[in-house]
Amino acid sequence: NETRGKVLYVCPTNQLVEQVAAKAAECSISVATYAKSHWDNSSVYDTALGPCVTNYAALFNGKTIFRDHEIRGIVFDDAHVAGNFVRGQFTITLSNSDSAFKEVAGLYRDHFVRNGQAQQFDDACSGDWLALLFVPSFEVSSSATALRKILIQHGIREGTQCFPWAHLKDRLAQCSVLISGAGIEITPTLLPVATLPYFGSGVRRVYLTATMPSQVEFLRTFGVSKAVRITPGGKSGEAQRQFLFLGGAKDEERKQAALGLVEKLKACIIAPSDHAADEWCQTATKFGRTQGHAAIQAFANGRNAEKLALAARYDGIDLPGDACRVLILAGMPVGDKLIDRFMDQTLRIERLRTAHVATRVVQAIGRIFRGNTDHGAVLVTSEDLERWLVDPQNLRY
Repeated sequence: NETRGKVLYVCPTNQLVEQVAAKAAECSISVATYAKSHWDNSSVYDTALGPCVTNYAALFNGKTIFRDHEIRGIVFDDAHVAGNFVRGQFTITLSNSDSAFKEVAGLYRDHFVRNGQAQQFDDACSGDWLALLFVPSFEVSSSATALRKILIQHGIREGTQCFPWAHLKDRLAQCSVLISGAGIEITPTLLPVATLPYFGSGVRRVYLTATMPSQVEFLRTFGVSKAVRITPGGKSGEAQRQFLFLGGAKDEERKQAALGLVEKLKACIIAPSDHAADEWCQTATKFGRTQGHAAIQAFANGRNAEKLALAARYDGIDLPGDACRVLILAGMPVGDKLIDRFMDQTLRIERLRTAHVATRVVQAIGRIFRGNTDHGAVLVTSEDLERWLVDPQNLRY
């Protein structure tokens, strides 16, 4: 209302775009939506009668339609998880089956041989997911021209990779390159969001978050070092939570114990990866990345002992009250991007790593505890996560 201009309300996923639009309708707020390259009620946004609800990918991709719009204000929802979604739009990803994978990796083979990492390099090239190598900036800078040539020869300007390419094509020398058995990621060490017009002066920016334990993460994502905090009072979120740490010598034994306890109960399961979520699919239905809000509503409205498995979805799923009373945390949260894995596993910057885990755990718990009248149980089936949760050093988060 203050700007009297075009305003965006940005969500992490398409499912959340649908959810926010539905909530806006309940409040009689007119909104437009833009997702999957499709507009709905665009006149509401064009005439500045209401905001456009869209996702981070649509706003931050290298060919975004919003770049030339006269944006006067942006609301960033779930700002605590924005880093992963924003970085994805600035990251060129080559899977290990991509035609360019071996050629790009080959640019850096001599460096790793000289540094006694030849076997680890070969492991990564052969598909070992645990292998992870960081290419030093001086090696990336000296090979930027050759890297650009290989990427162009393999069609980087076509398909979905053209979007991050638009950001990075003239910045490859300033990027980080990470090689793993799963693939290669080329990404800026620091996200150049300041190059986008809506991060300039004259644009109002509001960041919504329930859990932001690390100012470092906020700075790394949005380039903001001193944000004005608005903290509402009240007891919202102070629900009655019971945590159960299941016995067992191995995580598989803990998993079976959890399944026994929830056999006749409705439960939501959150696993740290697609592979980990698949392991629960004999008894649970996996929520796919392409599924929308209707799939979540169907589970929420169900009255049988259904099980819903989520892969690394620690936010954006609302299951209040009787929609779901039992949550299973099936593993320690891990970074989605290779640069996050490198910082967590190799650099081991404990304060940053702890903040990452804390954010995801608190958000995960928030899926079934949506208010101070909610109650329910959280079952922990991972020994690593149990050890992390009971560590006094982590309780302050």
